[in-house]
Amino acid sequence: MAKSIDKHREHSGTILKDRFLDPFRLTTQSVSMATSINEVLLNQIIEGTIEIDPDTGLKLANYFGLSDDYFFRIKRIHDLS
Repeated sequence: MAKSIDKHREHSGTILKDRFLDPFRLTTQSVSMATSINEVLLNQIIEGTIEIDPDTGLKLANYFGLSDDYFFRIKRIHDLS
């Protein structure tokens, strides 16, 4: 499902949108309802105004069937670039 993030230095919101929401034709509203993550928060993440915090990252990882630290690793790679 997800591409490797090892060499990508994109913001976590860009990855969330481009690799998960858009390909599966998901809206922030549908993800919000399924994960109990505030929709405004999801939009701010996608816009790049805030990062994914650990709680949100865990909820998203569980929803998309990813490892618990998937979004944490993206943030770490982004921060190191």
